[in-house]
Parts: sequence; C-alpha cells; structure tokens
Amino acid sequence: MEKLLNRKFLVISFLFLFAGCGYQLIKNQSTKNFFISNFENLTLQPQLQIYLTDNLEEKILSYPYFKLTKNKGKADIIVDGAIKKFEREPLFFSSGDSSNIIIAKFIVSVDLKLTKGEEQIFQTTLNENLSISLSQNYKEEEMMRKITDLISQKIFSIILKKYEEGKI
Repeated sequence: MEKLLNRKFLVISFLFLFAGCGYQLIKNQSTKNFFISNFENLTLQPQLQIYLTDNLEEKILSYPYFKLTKNKGKADIIVDGAIKKFEREPLFFSSGDSSNIIIAKFIVSVDLKLTKGEEQIFQTTLNENLSISLSQNYKEEEMMRKITDLISQKIFSIILKKYEEGKI
C-alpha cells in the first residue's frame, strides 16, 4: 500500500514538473540597453515629465533583459516623446456649493517614439484618463504618480511586445 502511494506521489510530481505553470520562454533573450530621453512637457503641469521618466525607468529596470544607459550612443533603443496634454475636467460638484469640485477626471496625452540607431521603429500617441476624488485626501503629487504610472505601463507594454516580436 505504501509503495502504491509513493508511486502515485512520484507520478503526480512528474506531471506537475513537466506541465509547467503557464510561463513561456522568450525567443529573443539578448540584453538591450535603453536610453530614455527627457520627455518634453508641453503642458502647464510642472514636473509631469519627471514622474513619467521615473516610472518608466523603474519598469524597464524590473525586466531582466533590459538595462538603462546614460550614454545615448551606447543605447540599442532610444525612448523619446512629449507630453502634449494635461487637463482636469470636473465630474461631480458638491451638492451645497457648485464651485466645489468633488471628483475630477485627469486626461493625459503623450507622444511616444522608439528609435533603433537612426531608424524609427515605432511611433504612437497614448491617452490616459484617471478619475480622482478631490475631497479630503487629495494630493497632487500622488495623482501625478498614478497617472504617469498608467502611461509608463502602456509604454513598457509596447516595448515588451516589440522585444518579443524581435523588432527591438
């Protein structure tokens, strides 16, 4: 009885070992160096480009085959762009005071360009919306971190897709 139990355990263990966990190997496993240019901030919201660059650098560094370089000449890929739009639209007003905005929607638009050497390999415009309560706990810095985190996640997803396609 004990041998039968040991065999079943062994067979089940091998099945789990060879079944995998849903991970797939990436075909292109070469390390790429990225240079992130300072995003041009064409909005009236100060420091938005700093938050975007910081968030994007953090995401790129989290991937094992990506590195950052401060030397544009040593970069395999150059990430460049401009923050074109930053708007705040009121969504809900206070019932007692119509001049008091309770919830606002922030809209950000970013032009993105990926360059490999002298060849532009990708260009697009990314848009992101974020609704935030402006009541008691509103913090401008936290809002900018959140919205630039969403944009940087989109940029990182594009970079990762291009990498897996072998275009980077």
